[in-house]
Amino acid sequence: MGPHNLEFRRRAVRPMACLGDAWQLIRDEYWLFLGIVFVGVFIGQMAPMGLLVGPALCGIHLCFLRRESDLPVRFEMLFDGFNYFVQALIATLIIITPTVLVVIVAYGSMYMIMIGAVIAFAPPPGQGQAPPPNPEIGIVMLLVGSVLMLASIAIAVAIRTLTIFCYPLIVDKELPGFEAVKLSCKAAMGNLGGIIGLLLLQVLIDLVANLFCCIGPILMMPLDLAIWWQ
Repeated sequence: MGPHNLEFRRRAVRPMACLGDAWQLIRDEYWLFLGIVFVGVFIGQMAPMGLLVGPALCGIHLCFLRRESDLPVRFEMLFDGFNYFVQALIATLIIITPTVLVVIVAYGSMYMIMIGAVIAFAPPPGQGQAPPPNPEIGIVMLLVGSVLMLASIAIAVAIRTLTIFCYPLIVDKELPGFEAVKLSCKAAMGNLGGIIGLLLLQVLIDLVANLFCCIGPILMMPLDLAIWWQ
């Protein structure tokens, strides 16, 4: 079956069900998956521009796939994700390119906000000092910078949401990178409400995990990824 014939279920993402299924998937071999995910995330951060993120995530999802199929999972299977290196890299580059542009705009917006605040709220000059720029210029810079910052955040969240399934699709359906990104976008749009709910649930869980300092987020790593495999 070619990539154009693949179908997906609409409104199939139910946050609490995904969370429960994810825990059922990893609980019997939790410590193994913790090691797999921890090392996979570490490998993904070793190369610049996230070039190893795709293969690392493919290896993690391959382990999830084997666990779901009741096949044995071994730690070294994480590195089988590099069998998908080319297609994972293509998907990563498709995702990273607009993300980098968004980050550049976000940083520019941040500086615009800071400079605008300085101009808008500059104290009156003392004797012999040059008058400050017109405060209205600062207010305009504040408003424009704030709008750009909010737009950057919204676009970054949209990119994350639309491409959430691309690496599982590369592993599970053997899709090329470009086709995996396309199908991920279609599946995400067809399950948008559930995905947003699942993202919010994930944020809530991570906030609770952060209460336990560094160890909490680390212990939650397998579950954070497993909920997107379901």
